[in-house]
Amino acid sequence: MIALGLAGFRPDPARGFANKTAPAKSSDMPTATSKRRSIKSQALKLVRTLPAASSWDDLMYRIYVRQKIETGLSDFEQGRIHSHASLRKEFGLS
Repeated sequence: MIALGLAGFRPDPARGFANKTAPAKSSDMPTATSKRRSIKSQALKLVRTLPAASSWDDLMYRIYVRQKIETGLSDFEQGRIHSHASLRKEFGLS
């Protein structure tokens, strides 16, 4: 077996990493005062949602997509947006 440093997790070929053997510690849980969950907890949640037969490429793709979505949302919140009209003009479609 490969030790991945994920406390309380044991690899199971039939279920992936979803079989948590240790109870969650209160320090592992997001607090009411934290606005964002930690990267570690987000990554663990992402891994748990993968199907059992997932490959490393599947995991890397989901991380990539998640990162791009978060970047886009951050850009939107910061006002870094373009109107449809400005994009159409930029690409000569209007």
